[in-house]
Amino acid sequence: MICIDIFCSVASSFISRISDISCVSQIIREGRAALVTSFGIFKFMIAYSLTEFLSVIILYSIDSNLTDLQFLFIDIFLIINFAFFFGKTHACKNKLSKTIPMTSLLSFTALLSLTIHMFVMIVFQATVYHAVRQFSWFIPFVSTSNTGYTCYENYSVFCVSMFQYITMAIVFSRGKPYRRAIYTNGAFMFSIFLLTAICIYITVYPADWIVSMLQLILPPVYDWRLIILMLALANFLICLFLESFVIERVIENTLKRKLHKPEKSKKQYLKMEYELKNCESWPKFKSTYQTPELSVRKEGNVRNIANITRNSHCQSGQISNDQIVNDLNNSIKLSNRCIDKKNGFENFGFTND
Repeated sequence: MICIDIFCSVASSFISRISDISCVSQIIREGRAALVTSFGIFKFMIAYSLTEFLSVIILYSIDSNLTDLQFLFIDIFLIINFAFFFGKTHACKNKLSKTIPMTSLLSFTALLSLTIHMFVMIVFQATVYHAVRQFSWFIPFVSTSNTGYTCYENYSVFCVSMFQYITMAIVFSRGKPYRRAIYTNGAFMFSIFLLTAICIYITVYPADWIVSMLQLILPPVYDWRLIILMLALANFLICLFLESFVIERVIENTLKRKLHKPEKSKKQYLKMEYELKNCESWPKFKSTYQTPELSVRKEGNVRNIANITRNSHCQSGQISNDQIVNDLNNSIKLSNRCIDKKNGFENFGFTND
């Protein structure tokens, strides 16, 4: 049984019942997938809390707020649903990537990603908040005990924020090269399509009991309802581009590699890795196991070891049949271990996927 602990800010133990090193690649795949999933959940929950906070702050400016059932719809039907199915995506089956995932929850890349997405969320919520006031049918909100929080601003901000939570669930559910593609997670995709359809229904043409329960006031024309859907789609495409291209490719794979200097890193394992790579006296791994007296190979290695051992005993005058048999058996065991080790390392490969 092989047990490997992976410590990358999120410590996890992975155990395999395979008694050789052939399981190491699968253990690393599962470890990386678990690590990326943890980071994705972390970013999703932080972004969800800040997005809901932004909606409340914007509506507070006119003494309005999200209603109680609007909060419950967001927290129970959207967030809990996505958080439950988020981690159901399995590890990637391809060969291991040389690029390792992030190793800290509070790294520069994670914080930059959250900052950029929060800026986009603010822009779209502020846009619908001010844009709804430009229509001729708009009625300003007057806070009274009878009206509660019902107003056109509440409807606009709540509807566009529903799609923002779906956007964040998709964007932060990272796939290749550490996890499989998002469409392989059937339960997660079903929940996304179902909740997207429900949110579209609430925005465009909800039933009267839904309007009463959520305390919505619908625009008298469909123009603004369709504009909200188009703004939600634009929000999704912008966030997807920023996360998949700007954050993952430009920041992580390009700028971070060029600016990264392991010899000046605060992490000791990075310094040791850099020193070993640049140390000329450090022995290099070769495909065959070599000793000062012999070289173990797949064919003829047992005979060579036995001859060397027998000759050494003959020269010292201390040799017997039992000693020759014992030495031969030990040589066979040593040869088999070396060959198994060589085969194991040959099967353990890395690519640039």
